[in-house]
Amino acid sequence: MKALEVIEAELLKIPARPPDLNPIENIFHIVKRDLREEAVNKHIESENFSEFRERVVGALKRIPCDIIDKTIASLSKRVDAVIESGGYRTKY
Repeated sequence: MKALEVIEAELLKIPARPPDLNPIENIFHIVKRDLREEAVNKHIESENFSEFRERVVGALKRIPCDIIDKTIASLSKRVDAVIESGGYRTKY
Protein backbone atom coordinates (compact mmCIF):
# COMPACT_ATOMS: atom_id res chain seq x y z
CA MET A 1 0.00 0.00 0.00
CA LYS A 2 2.86 2.36 0.77
CA ALA A 3 4.37 1.74 -2.66
CA LEU A 4 1.03 2.59 -4.26
CA GLU A 5 0.84 5.78 -2.23
CA VAL A 6 4.33 6.77 -3.32
CA ILE A 7 3.41 6.55 -6.99
CA GLU A 8 -0.07 7.96 -6.33
CA ALA A 9 -1.78 4.88 -7.74
CA GLU A 10 -5.39 4.05 -7.01
CA LEU A 11 -6.30 0.53 -5.97
CA LEU A 12 -9.49 -0.67 -7.65
CA LYS A 13 -11.65 -3.57 -6.57
CA ILE A 14 -12.17 -5.85 -9.53
CA PRO A 15 -13.85 -9.23 -9.04
CA ALA A 16 -11.87 -12.33 -9.91
CA ARG A 17 -12.18 -13.17 -13.61
CA PRO A 18 -14.82 -10.54 -14.30
CA PRO A 19 -16.83 -11.42 -17.43
CA ASP A 20 -16.61 -7.76 -18.46
CA LEU A 21 -12.88 -8.23 -19.01
CA ASN A 22 -13.18 -11.69 -20.53
CA PRO A 23 -14.32 -11.41 -24.17
CA ILE A 24 -14.47 -15.20 -24.53
CA GLU A 25 -17.62 -15.10 -22.39
CA ASN A 26 -19.37 -13.29 -25.26
CA ILE A 27 -18.23 -16.00 -27.67
CA PHE A 28 -19.40 -18.72 -25.27
CA HIS A 29 -22.80 -16.99 -25.14
CA ILE A 30 -23.04 -17.11 -28.96
CA VAL A 31 -22.07 -20.80 -28.99
CA LYS A 32 -24.57 -21.64 -26.24
CA ARG A 33 -27.37 -19.85 -28.09
CA ASP A 34 -26.44 -21.61 -31.35
CA LEU A 35 -26.37 -25.03 -29.66
CA ARG A 36 -29.75 -24.42 -28.04
CA GLU A 37 -31.35 -23.31 -31.33
CA GLU A 38 -29.86 -26.28 -33.17
CA ALA A 39 -31.13 -28.72 -30.54
CA VAL A 40 -34.64 -27.27 -30.80
CA ASN A 41 -34.66 -27.17 -34.60
CA LYS A 42 -33.30 -30.72 -34.93
CA HIS A 43 -35.32 -32.05 -31.97
CA ILE A 44 -32.18 -33.25 -30.19
CA GLU A 45 -33.16 -34.64 -26.80
CA SER A 46 -30.01 -36.59 -26.03
CA GLU A 47 -26.59 -37.13 -27.53
CA ASN A 48 -23.31 -38.75 -26.64
CA PHE A 49 -20.12 -36.83 -25.99
CA SER A 50 -18.81 -37.21 -29.56
CA GLU A 51 -22.04 -35.87 -31.04
CA PHE A 52 -22.06 -32.95 -28.63
CA ARG A 53 -18.40 -32.18 -29.31
CA GLU A 54 -19.14 -32.16 -33.04
CA ARG A 55 -21.96 -29.67 -32.53
CA VAL A 56 -19.77 -27.42 -30.34
CA VAL A 57 -16.96 -27.40 -32.92
CA GLY A 58 -19.52 -26.64 -35.64
CA ALA A 59 -20.98 -23.77 -33.60
CA LEU A 60 -17.50 -22.31 -33.06
CA LYS A 61 -16.70 -22.55 -36.78
CA ARG A 62 -19.94 -20.78 -37.68
CA ILE A 63 -19.03 -17.65 -35.71
CA PRO A 64 -18.02 -15.01 -38.25
CA CYS A 65 -14.42 -13.80 -37.85
CA ASP A 66 -15.60 -10.19 -37.72
CA ILE A 67 -17.64 -10.95 -34.58
CA ILE A 68 -14.55 -12.40 -32.91
CA ASP A 69 -12.43 -9.46 -34.08
CA LYS A 70 -14.97 -6.91 -32.79
CA THR A 71 -15.20 -8.72 -29.45
CA ILE A 72 -11.43 -8.65 -29.01
CA ALA A 73 -11.20 -5.05 -30.24
CA SER A 74 -13.69 -3.99 -27.55
CA LEU A 75 -11.25 -4.92 -24.77
CA SER A 76 -9.85 -1.40 -24.31
CA LYS A 77 -13.41 -0.04 -24.01
CA ARG A 78 -14.18 -2.81 -21.52
CA VAL A 79 -11.17 -1.88 -19.38
CA ASP A 80 -12.19 1.79 -19.43
CA ALA A 81 -15.79 0.88 -18.48
CA VAL A 82 -14.64 -1.31 -15.56
CA ILE A 83 -12.34 1.46 -14.29
CA GLU A 84 -15.15 4.00 -14.62
CA SER A 85 -17.57 1.73 -12.74
CA GLY A 86 -15.06 1.20 -9.93
CA GLY A 87 -14.82 -2.50 -10.67
CA TYR A 88 -18.56 -3.16 -10.81
CA ARG A 89 -20.41 -4.75 -13.71
CA THR A 90 -20.73 -2.85 -16.93
CA LYS A 91 -22.80 -3.23 -20.08
CA TYR A 92 -20.34 -5.83 -21.32
